[in-house]
Amino acid sequence: MISNLQGYILVVKTENKKPLLNVENLSAGYANHDIIHKISLDIFEGEIVGVFGHNGSGKSTFFKSVIGLLKNKRGIIRFNGQEILSGNISDNIKLGIGIVPQNNNVFPNLSVYECLQIASLKKEQFLIEHIISDFPILRNKQNQKAGSLSGGEQQVLALAMTLQLDPKILLLDEPTAGLSPNMAKTVMELIDNLNKNFNKTIIIIEQNVYSALAVVERAIIFRHGEIVFDHPSSKLKNAKNLWDYF
Repeated sequence: MISNLQGYILVVKTENKKPLLNVENLSAGYANHDIIHKISLDIFEGEIVGVFGHNGSGKSTFFKSVIGLLKNKRGIIRFNGQEILSGNISDNIKLGIGIVPQNNNVFPNLSVYECLQIASLKKEQFLIEHIISDFPILRNKQNQKAGSLSGGEQQVLALAMTLQLDPKILLLDEPTAGLSPNMAKTVMELIDNLNKNFNKTIIIIEQNVYSALAVVERAIIFRHGEIVFDHPSSKLKNAKNLWDYF
C-alpha cells in the first residue's frame, strides 16, 4: 500500500518510559453535563490502540478533549510533555496531533492535489508528490474533485492530508464507517502499515471491532463514560464472548 514514503523517516519501535499522551482524571462533556468521568490512561510512542464502546460511551468526547475542543473539561492532558489547553485547537494540533474526523474530512469542491496543498500549510510541498506517488488510490485522481471520490477514497485522502504535517500521533474516528468490506480492509491495511513500518502512534475509534482487532495491539473499552477495559487486544480476540466486555 505504501512503498517507502520518502518524506518520512523509518524508525524501529523502542520502549518509552514517558508517555507520548498522558491523561489524568479527565472529566469532560458539553454545557454542564459530563460524558466521560475521571478517566486516566497513557499512550506510548509507537502504540496502535483501538478504542471501543457503544454510541454515547464517551469515545468521541475523549478525542475532542485531546485536541482541546471542549471547554467543559477537568483534569490534565499532556502531549509530549506539554499540557493541552481547551480552546487552543490550532496550537495543540501543531504539537504533533493529527486527527481524522469521521465526516467532513476533505474539501469536496477542491481537487485531490489542492486538498493536499491546503493541508500542508504551504510547508514542505515536496511531500505532496511523495504522498501521491505512495498512495496508489490517489495517484491517478489528483485532479479529480475530492467530493467525487468514493467514501473509502475520501478516507484515504483525509489520512494523506493529515500526514502532510507529519504528526506524532494519529487520532482516527471511525475510519471504516460506511465503507465496503474490501475498502475497509484496504484502509485498515494502510493504518497498520503506518504503525508497523513508520512507527506512527495511532488511536482508532472503531465500531467494527473485529476489523480493528486485526491490527491494534491494545484495546480500550468505554462504558458510560468510564474505561472498563484496557488490555492487550489478544485478550479480546481470544474471548469466548467478546460482547460480555461491553
